[in-house]
Amino acid sequence: MSKPLFVSGTARGGTNLAIMMASVHPEVALVQDPFLALLKSFRNAVVAPKGLPGFDLQSPLDEYYYFDEKLAVMKEIQAADLEVPFDPAERGALVATLAARMKLSAPLLVPHLDRIEGRTYRELMESGLRVIGHAWGKPGATWLGFNDNWAIEFFGPLARTFPDARFVAIVRDGRSALASHVRIVEAQHRNPLYTYKKDPSMVALSLSFIRCWRKQVAFTRHYQRTLKDRLFVLAYERLVRDPEGEARRLCAFLEIDYRPAMIDSSNFIAGDGNVWIPNSNQEAAPQGGIYSTTVDRWKQSMSSDLIDLAEFVAGPDLAFAGYELTRRFDDGVPWGAYECHAQQHRRWVGGGFGWRTDNHNPDVDFALELLRRACLTQRMSDDALVERCFLFQEVYEDLLDGRWMM
Repeated sequence: MSKPLFVSGTARGGTNLAIMMASVHPEVALVQDPFLALLKSFRNAVVAPKGLPGFDLQSPLDEYYYFDEKLAVMKEIQAADLEVPFDPAERGALVATLAARMKLSAPLLVPHLDRIEGRTYRELMESGLRVIGHAWGKPGATWLGFNDNWAIEFFGPLARTFPDARFVAIVRDGRSALASHVRIVEAQHRNPLYTYKKDPSMVALSLSFIRCWRKQVAFTRHYQRTLKDRLFVLAYERLVRDPEGEARRLCAFLEIDYRPAMIDSSNFIAGDGNVWIPNSNQEAAPQGGIYSTTVDRWKQSMSSDLIDLAEFVAGPDLAFAGYELTRRFDDGVPWGAYECHAQQHRRWVGGGFGWRTDNHNPDVDFALELLRRACLTQRMSDDALVERCFLFQEVYEDLLDGRWMM
């Protein structure tokens, strides 16, 4: 009987490579970014009845930092499971939203959307997993699942709902992921799934992107403790530098045999059923194979101010995840980073896929980041403040003690 496999990383975080590599195995079927709308619908069904102040049904998934009303949303999601009833009146809008996203990432699923149905979100998710197996010709595969970027916070409810499910958290250097993301518009692709028309409104606010990356690290660490051996942490840099070693580790986690074909990119099948074509946003990236030549390309492609912004916001967390920083900020605010964020705020277009989770006030944003950094200069006893700045007490303790996540 098939078991659920749920994967999450960040945009431009190497998730596509990881799931295609795994899906070469006959016992695994994974697809890219199909069900974010379903997970957001579940979030809304859990949170809306609580009447929490400031909650917006249309809002993107938040990073939850600094404000009690944001943390309240996060905690409601973490306490829930997918046995929540689904309103059948919402099915038409949900299917339309699912189809729009799937056309960009998993078009093979679109013809089967009529099979996604259920009275609860658990039943909807079960039918969605069956659709994946059917669409990919692997209905009896040992592991059926998907990656949805930015959606790691749902691992808790999914784990509670599906006791036999397993989870993969993918972590990539946040600066590298951001450097790739900001090149969305100018990047040239041969991969037909990435040749749609792009404009600046598709680019997320950089501060929001890096805060959400920071959330990915925090939740990964939290789930390392709560999910224990049900969670596999995959570092993108290790994957591209030692594909066989990481593929073997992943297979051991899934209790399946390693297949050498998994690290031959000519066997990768894209979301439209065609042979995979690399989709790096960086210039002069190789057009085949699993390569590590672009791992540090961010050092050349990002401005120094944008690097400073990423490291000011997530420097402690980058170091916690094993990444080397380019500078320290002992002298307070990096003003170039502040102006970089302020300019993005002033020029914000929005719409498209673009999103932001900041406070629409650069002064407030940077004051909050200074507060978070101040909490790391001495051990704070205010648990509520620690939660607002770090989401989880154990993440704060690990950052203070210099424990390395991976």
